[in-house]
Amino acid sequence: MEELETRSGAGKGLWSKGWLYTRERIKKEKRLRSWPDPSDPVLPQIRTENGEDMMATTLDPDAPGRQQRVLEKEDRFYEKAVWVACWEMLRRGTPWQDIRAWCEERNEGWRAVAPFAVESKHSSSNSAWRKMCHLASDSECANEYEAAVYGLLSGNSKAVEKVCRSVDDHLFAYYTTTLTREFELYLHTNFPDRVPAMTALRRSTSANEGLTNRATAQEAFNNLIMRLRQNSATKEESAQPLKIIEHYLLNNDAENLVYTTGMAASDLDSMRGGEETESVIERIRKAPAQLLPESQVVLDPAALRIAAHIYVVTRAIDPMEPQAETVGAEENVLVSYLQALRAQGRRDYAAMYSSRMRHDKYVAVLGNLLQDVSGASQQKEMLTLMSDDYGLDVVAIFDEQVRLILQKYFTLRREEVPSRPLETLEDYAGEQTRLFPGRRIREDFMPAEMDEGDILLCRGLEWFRLLPGEWKVTFSTLGLGMRMALVSGHVSGAMLLARTFPFQSISEHKTVEVLGKVVNIMDKNSPIQPPPGSQEAMQLEVLRQQSRTYYELEQLVLAILALADWVSVERAYSTTPRAASTPPAELKAAKADLDEAVAPLLQPGFLREAADDSEAVDLKWIRICYIPEILLAYQCALYSAGPMISRDAYIELMDLSTTIADESTGLTELFVQSGRMRELVDGFAQAGKMMLVMKGVNGKKFRSKGREGKDLSLWETGGGNAGVTNGDDGVGIGLAPAADADAD
Repeated sequence: MEELETRSGAGKGLWSKGWLYTRERIKKEKRLRSWPDPSDPVLPQIRTENGEDMMATTLDPDAPGRQQRVLEKEDRFYEKAVWVACWEMLRRGTPWQDIRAWCEERNEGWRAVAPFAVESKHSSSNSAWRKMCHLASDSECANEYEAAVYGLLSGNSKAVEKVCRSVDDHLFAYYTTTLTREFELYLHTNFPDRVPAMTALRRSTSANEGLTNRATAQEAFNNLIMRLRQNSATKEESAQPLKIIEHYLLNNDAENLVYTTGMAASDLDSMRGGEETESVIERIRKAPAQLLPESQVVLDPAALRIAAHIYVVTRAIDPMEPQAETVGAEENVLVSYLQALRAQGRRDYAAMYSSRMRHDKYVAVLGNLLQDVSGASQQKEMLTLMSDDYGLDVVAIFDEQVRLILQKYFTLRREEVPSRPLETLEDYAGEQTRLFPGRRIREDFMPAEMDEGDILLCRGLEWFRLLPGEWKVTFSTLGLGMRMALVSGHVSGAMLLARTFPFQSISEHKTVEVLGKVVNIMDKNSPIQPPPGSQEAMQLEVLRQQSRTYYELEQLVLAILALADWVSVERAYSTTPRAASTPPAELKAAKADLDEAVAPLLQPGFLREAADDSEAVDLKWIRICYIPEILLAYQCALYSAGPMISRDAYIELMDLSTTIADESTGLTELFVQSGRMRELVDGFAQAGKMMLVMKGVNGKKFRSKGREGKDLSLWETGGGNAGVTNGDDGVGIGLAPAADADAD
């Protein structure tokens, strides 16, 4: 408009002047020549200022069309500006009365009457007036905007489409002209006697296109959308996400919008690559060569939000089970929206949207999404939403979450599994031969840091602690997580689980809901024990069986932790020169804790009761890889404890050898299968030599209380102290005094 006003030379302040330049030119010509009467068929020959065209000689509105002549150039721009203003007001929905008033204010009274019908008490339908507008839009108009105004008022879509620039313009023109034509057709069909006869005259083809059924209407609209997508002027705008949604809604095809958008989500995920099992988007087909236009809806957060809520609304309207061939694609829309919310850190609505999916689908989606939820308060809130508010299968969701974490971080191919996931020992060639038998426990054998998988697994298992009751599934999943961590070599993860989920704490927490009281079911020395054979006793035994695997795996990990505690105290003590003195209580406590932690590993049934074949394979592998390593380190610890704490440690070594040799424990078989029997035998041989050395140093025999028949003389290889020397000059470093021996 501003450009037209400028080019017309009128500006904003001269809208009421009309055809100013043409009028002035006519006045000038009248002063210079004789002027014929209006009835004279011969018209004056006047050219425009530039001399290119013949100029109209009268100022009545239809003069240019009637005389087949033009106005001055500036007046043509002015004329176009007026019609553009009328068109834009109609386009914006300005009431006809306001448009008429606008024309009258600018001394364009004829425009106030011609395009906008005067209300008639005798013809409320204005059918004759619309017919005249239709004829005017097909005749010679001053410009395309004049034709568009008449065409819009009469239902002539061809005239209106010429001035449409945007998709919205085309849609406005389509619906306005279609409604006008349908109204005319309705009048002509149902009230032929009340429609003026002239309306039955010539009608354009478009005016006779009655959209009498939905199929015809949808076909016409689809053809329009196809034209808009192919038109260079509207092609780019038509591909915008919100326009795509608009087209489906205007076509009353919301369900197809959801389905097609879901297919686009599938295509995008297929093109992304990766294993299908890693994605919660259902891949319905192979990646196409070209993406659907609806893929833009998936990629646009605002449009995706609209599509997702359209799915929710359509499912609420039609509660029947969706068709199997379409439900996967439709749910992809909701899954994509949940992923968008996840990327924004908005997980509060996950349970609500997931409740609109099938069971298997929401289990997979939430199992993936809940990995981000951390903190007890957030987990409790989410658990309440899922279980209480929306009735979701939380056990299946939590199981799926743990499965996904284990699959991603803890599943290794057989060739990738480390043969020695735990390496506690290192060679020792120092001078303290009485403390270390050629090797010692490494100070740094514990993993330094937790990796992402360890943290996620711990977070995933935390849900089971919060889950009311569910004893069996809780300990089954805890056991699965612990054994997978050990099998895959994630010792750090196993340590984290043992510290985060101590068996005693979980048992006491869960038994409140299972038994109605706080009980550590593995504490058989508890003063509160039910009578044997009672219902409660049998129930406790069932609970023990269901939780045994995790309990014993925790004991294995606690033994490793006890080794770490021992070596930290022992190394601080052994590396500091000191006179012979009573060992510190800290060292004795570390030794006692280590003895207590290793004791369960020596029991005959340790880690030998599996719930299924898969667990049996894993437990056997864990026994072979971890127990020999732990016992060899324990052997070194006892060797060092002899001179540092008490020579009774050597007697404990004898007990250890006896226990390992016991067939019921199966420990000898573990050392053979792990190929570490020679290390075990060498360790006991070194202990035998050290026992002779210690006996020679103190010069007296002793007998340990409670160990009749198990004194140092059993290990003698010759008479007296022949050939045995101390081997150290001066005072020994960290040696236990002779007074520590049990004198007779």
